[in-house]
Parts: sequence; structure tokens; C-alpha cells
Amino acid sequence: MNLSEKAYTTIKNKIILNNDGNSYLSVREIARNLDMSYTPVREAFKKLEMEGLLEKIPNLGYFIPEISNKDIENIFQTRECLETFVLKKVFSKINGQDIEILNQYIKKMQIALEKKDLIIFYNIDKDFHLYFFKKYGNSHLTSFLENIRDRYHLCSKKIILEERDGVRQIIEEHKKIVKNIENKEKDKALKFLSNNIENSKKRLKNGNIYLY
Repeated sequence: MNLSEKAYTTIKNKIILNNDGNSYLSVREIARNLDMSYTPVREAFKKLEMEGLLEKIPNLGYFIPEISNKDIENIFQTRECLETFVLKKVFSKINGQDIEILNQYIKKMQIALEKKDLIIFYNIDKDFHLYFFKKYGNSHLTSFLENIRDRYHLCSKKIILEERDGVRQIIEEHKKIVKNIENKEKDKALKFLSNNIENSKKRLKNGNIYLY
């Protein structure tokens, strides 16, 4: 990982967490905090701007953009279309090894929850949903979903990991998806995947939980 990639990952995590609710990000301040030169950090900012995770306002600098309720509706509608499409395509190809990997993701999410490690939980949840895309083998769809997931996390300005019931609901939703895939219940698996996406949208709109 070169300096630009390291800066990109660090800044992206900061955007996702955004603990202090501050929407302004300073290139020079982050370069100083990372003990890097200005150039790799500036390159990371430009990449994040292209992905829609940062917005550059002339004469002011970079800000974490706000997303409207309409944006949220569009994002989750797109997620449901993409994810159910891909699961339908790969359903018959999912084998015992795949089920084991998916269950391992769920176990790791439970461990991350106990440790209150938001970044780990977020990344494993992301890996769970992207697993079907990687099995499908369309890199363009995979990248598109990754960007969509990162964008809707901009909607929340507060992270609450103490709300255990809500977070555990996410894990239970994942278990139901995997169980029905394992049982070859295609329609039920698709239904629980759609429910998970819809519930994620509701949790986001409620603004009381950050893990999806």
C-alpha cells in the first residue's frame, strides 16, 4: 500500500465514522496528522471527491456532503435491485464452502459487536453482501455496490454501538438469509435479503444506528 492508498483508507474511515459531526476536512491538517506530505493526501481527497464521498467547495475546501431522503430512497432501491439480481444469478452455484464462509462472516460480526469495533463490523458486513457479487464475477457491479454502500453512510452523523438490540437484528437478518440459501429456499432467501435492505433504510432514516 503506497502513501496515497494509505491516506485514502484513513480518510475514508474518518468519513464513515465521523464521530465529531464535523463536515469540513482539511488536507493540510490530515497530512500533518498522518505525518505525510501534502501530495498523497491531496490525491486521496480527489479520489474521494470522484466517488462522491467528499464535495469540494471553491475557496472553502472539502466537506462531507449531506444526502437527502430522496437520495436515501434511490440508493436503497438500487441496492435491492442489484443485490436480489445477483443472488438470483449465483443461487444455484452456492455450495457448502460458501455457506461456511458466510457463517464465518456472521461470527466475526458478533465478535466485532462485543468488542464495539465499528470499522471491523462495517467491513465484515460489507464483505458479507459483496461475497455474492464476487462469486458472480462482475467487477463493475461489485465496484458500483461498494460505492453505493459507502455513500449512504454519509447520512448518519452519530454512531451508536450501545444499541445492542438493533445491531443484533442485523446479525439475525444475515443468519436468516444464509439459512434459507443453505436449505435451497430461493424465494425465502430473496425475501430476507430484501427485508434486510429495507430495514437498513429504516434504521438509517431513524438516525439511531449506524451499522448496516
